[in-house]
Amino acid sequence: MQEGTLTSKHRSLGDHSIKTQTVMRSLYYYTLNPDDNFPENAIRCGEHRDWGTITFLIQDMIGGLEVKTTDGQWISAVPIENAILLNSEQLMEYWTGGHFRAALHRVKIITEGREAHNPRQSLVYFISPDGDANIFPVVPTLPEKEVYFRKFNNRPVNAYDHFQRQLEASTQY
Repeated sequence: MQEGTLTSKHRSLGDHSIKTQTVMRSLYYYTLNPDDNFPENAIRCGEHRDWGTITFLIQDMIGGLEVKTTDGQWISAVPIENAILLNSEQLMEYWTGGHFRAALHRVKIITEGREAHNPRQSLVYFISPDGDANIFPVVPTLPEKEVYFRKFNNRPVNAYDHFQRQLEASTQY
């Protein structure tokens, strides 16, 4: 990857007049009723991959975030005090030919221990390319990702269009 490849597609981080889907959010999962009986693997937020480039996540010490490994196992992303979790997103995966994989993750309901039924809060910074940026793999695609990337027809993906397609797909019932 040539120097400046990423920064040239993220000019909005320094120039706020450039349209982007980059956003910082406070995600709050409300207090659960202790009288409710949730099954052991109950989910608060279903499995998904973030849509842009990179996610920075500061989570509280409640826990519940899980990440799916390449061998299909769900593992806990155990909160570490004063740490920031970094996730690769969908456009970063495409950009790097699958070398940086978008993290499939979910949030479980904690049903046991002192964290059970407590509210959960995270501060999340979703970084996306500039809205007019066109993304295309800049390194050779991993063979196991070629079939997955066919959906892009070997064409550049416009960052704004990708975000809109993902938003539309996420609201279908």
